[in-house]
Formats: sequence, C-alpha cells, structure tokens
Amino acid sequence: MNEQKGLFNKYTIINNETGKEVEGSYFVLNPETDLAAIDALIAYAKSTQNKELAKDIYRWLDLLGKGVGATYKLIGGTIEVEVIGLSDWTVNGVRSDNGKTETFPIHYFLQNFKQVREREEG
Repeated sequence: MNEQKGLFNKYTIINNETGKEVEGSYFVLNPETDLAAIDALIAYAKSTQNKELAKDIYRWLDLLGKGVGATYKLIGGTIEVEVIGLSDWTVNGVRSDNGKTETFPIHYFLQNFKQVREREEG
C-alpha cells in the first residue's frame, strides 16, 4: 500500500566533515525518483546567489537525464569515460585508455568532463 504521509522526519542528516548529526530543519530531495524534486532543484538553481552551486545543480540534473551509457571526455584531454552507473555523489565509468572502471566524485566529474556521445538506445 502506497501511503502518503506528508511532511515527516524521515532522514537523519550527518555532516560528512564532522561525522555528527546536524541540528535544524532539512528537506531531502531525490531527483532520480521524484520529478517534483527536479522542479524544486531547478527553481533553487535559478534563485540562488551562488552561481557555482547553480551550475553544479544544472550539470547534475543534465547528467541524471543523460544517464547510464552516455560518453564524456576529459576537458583538455583524450580520456573518454562511458558512464555505467550513478549513485548519490559518484559517477562510475569505464575509461577509454585502459578499459578499467573508475569511480569519480560527482563534483569532479561535472567540472572536468564534457559529454561527447549520447547513450545508444536499443
């Protein structure tokens, strides 16, 4: 049964730098499973004064939309990476230079790679 609960305390937020639970009120969004989260993130990116954060949000949503199978090239380099998986804050891909799977922090990937091929359908 898909019960709609409304707003409630579903998640515990941990500060990755301190390892401690944060105080205050937070709202967690998952754009991979919730289309309303995408709309909310776009609205946030449009209204924030932090232009770097706005660019990262747009790039992140673009990457999620392209998804697994798209190929990205290292900016200013020759290495290409075919995306084989996305998780919360990482991109998993197969490198063109050595065929090995590598995990990239999403922020690094968004800043240093540019899409060169769409995923192949079929």
